[in-house]
Amino acid sequence: MKQSVVVLICLFIATICSITTLVLQLVMPCTTQQCVATVDIVTYGDSLTAAHASGRIVQCNMRGFGYQQYIYEQLHQVGVQSRIHNLGVNAQTSAQIAARVTSALQTDYLLFLMGTNDLPAWTPGTNNATVTDAIAYALAQQPLVRRGRVLVGTIPPECAGFPRANPGAAEALNKVIRNNAQDYEVVDIYAALVIPGTQYRQPAYCLSDLLHFTDSANQVVGYAFADAIKHPPLKR
Repeated sequence: MKQSVVVLICLFIATICSITTLVLQLVMPCTTQQCVATVDIVTYGDSLTAAHASGRIVQCNMRGFGYQQYIYEQLHQVGVQSRIHNLGVNAQTSAQIAARVTSALQTDYLLFLMGTNDLPAWTPGTNNATVTDAIAYALAQQPLVRRGRVLVGTIPPECAGFPRANPGAAEALNKVIRNNAQDYEVVDIYAALVIPGTQYRQPAYCLSDLLHFTDSANQVVGYAFADAIKHPPLKR
């Protein structure tokens, strides 16, 4: 009798273990082998990049923060396993972001989304090249970008009603970003988020603080960067 009970208990435990393993395989389909990244991507920026997850890495279908998850998703759909480093830091200007780039950096793709914190100090006639100056400084540090792809997002439009809004500032700086694209490629985040015919971001892309991205905005931004990665520009 005791032996029968022991056998039944063992069978029960084995069944539970089998079910648990199956559930884990369904919920977490990536194995260590499947999650070996073939492409490294580094994202530099301010809080729009940090998304409360600065220093984290998107890999193996990790979800839940920032536009990086959507870059990963889009590349994964075309069979590219990526490792995306989040190097956003809250409240930094483009000059402060660029100062964090060093020659020790090695990556396949280098992405910048910065300039939002340059806008409050902008007035007509002031320096419109804050972002392009920062990019030039960052690249002068000679980071190793193995695939030679440096992608720069234009400054997103501001949300209507934001207390420190400075209408016209983003497009003044973006014009310089677009016109000076020699050592980098432009990803037009501004155009993807703006209300047509205005200077403001679509309400669906503004959090209640009228500054940061909603998840919908993160998706638009991530898809835009991913599309640029998947479709390199034609050689001139």
